[in-house]
Amino acid sequence: MASACLRSFLRRMLWLVLLPLAVACCLALACSFPRYTAEDAAGSLAQLDAVLLRGVAFVADSEAPSDGDTGPSVHLPVLSFNLRHDVDKGARSFTARLPRIVRLFDRVQPWIAGVQEPWSSQLSQLMGALPPRYRSLADPRAEVHERRTDGSFVPSPNIALLYDAERLELLEHDFLYLSKTPRVAGSSNWGSSRARAVNVARLRMRPNDAAGLSASTAASLEVLAFNTHLDVRAEAARRGQAAVLARIIAEWQARFPHAVTILTGDFNTAPGQAAHAILTHTMTDAWTACAKATTAAALGDGFCAQAPNALSHSFHGWLGTRLHSAMGRLALGVGFTLYSAGLHTPIQVPSSLRQWLSAAVNLLSRAPQYSFAEAAPAWPWNRFHVDWILFAQPSSGALQLTPLFVDLLDGRNESFSSDHFPLVGVFLLRTPGTPNSTDNEQALPAL
Repeated sequence: MASACLRSFLRRMLWLVLLPLAVACCLALACSFPRYTAEDAAGSLAQLDAVLLRGVAFVADSEAPSDGDTGPSVHLPVLSFNLRHDVDKGARSFTARLPRIVRLFDRVQPWIAGVQEPWSSQLSQLMGALPPRYRSLADPRAEVHERRTDGSFVPSPNIALLYDAERLELLEHDFLYLSKTPRVAGSSNWGSSRARAVNVARLRMRPNDAAGLSASTAASLEVLAFNTHLDVRAEAARRGQAAVLARIIAEWQARFPHAVTILTGDFNTAPGQAAHAILTHTMTDAWTACAKATTAAALGDGFCAQAPNALSHSFHGWLGTRLHSAMGRLALGVGFTLYSAGLHTPIQVPSSLRQWLSAAVNLLSRAPQYSFAEAAPAWPWNRFHVDWILFAQPSSGALQLTPLFVDLLDGRNESFSSDHFPLVGVFLLRTPGTPNSTDNEQALPAL
């Protein structure tokens, strides 16, 4: 009898030990896999370099005489990057991060870069560190000062469009607010935490003999570039701002039906949620298009380079690639669902018990504005991106824009360039009838 009781006791104790151990192992695995490694980051850069080098050669050949119905083509590198305003100290200060940001520009050589959140002082630092061929378009009206809780004032973050003036000529510039009165400086609606805006530039390719771009060729290649940053607090504001943004883009497209459209920005919304659905009703998400082209490459539809283990998140909140794990993605899915339902969720990863408690109180202090069923669509398990590049073809059919590379770069867990990862897209801009640069070429280096 005593031995039977002892065996029963030992079995129970064994379960008490093994069950927590098994749970701990599962959690450890979920927090560790899948991993985004240094090899993944290097592979993405190798893909980018291959596309950019191929673009240099292809642009030079695009003016060559041909028996076919060909036209001018250029490879157009685009960058979308939230630089984060300069409120951090030490290694996270903008002064410490600036050299890494400059190295990114040197590597990508973007012709168009949409950056979000820089103060005027940051933008001045950045432009002073970049090659002089870059120009910055911003509106000082966007930078109003906000009072801190201690009574001091800080500038509100701006948005800016940077372009390579050796490659592109500025034809027209505008700056509009995403509100019911876009022409009223500083206007906002729908409970937005601050005034949000869109920076607009109409650009045309410059003649470039070295690249084989004659004056007549360049004159036919126009781009409408838009850069924005939707609200970080209110879901109603993001939806309203997205609708206004879509109308503004449509108005510019109607005015210039021969130009392609590129939209960069931090949308504070994941793909599949309301703002994304509003904007992709008339535009194409470059990431999605690239993923489809990568899959369809074997069918002869061209190739777009994108890492098979691409980063699942563009905002990392100083956690880096750790959020790429299964547990990180689960947390992102839950967070974005609550966020898109209109609940008051933290806009940064809490770093102390007090901040976690405060976040919990705020979360429970208000009812959801929208249904969870609407806020939680069929989540793309591998993509919780708030930073996007969207594009649209001209209504006239005069040009065609095709993504050749779309990926997040600079994946790391320390020495960050920002609390967002930079999003890079390389597009082939051509007239109909021009051969695709990927045709009859060897595949890009495998990751």
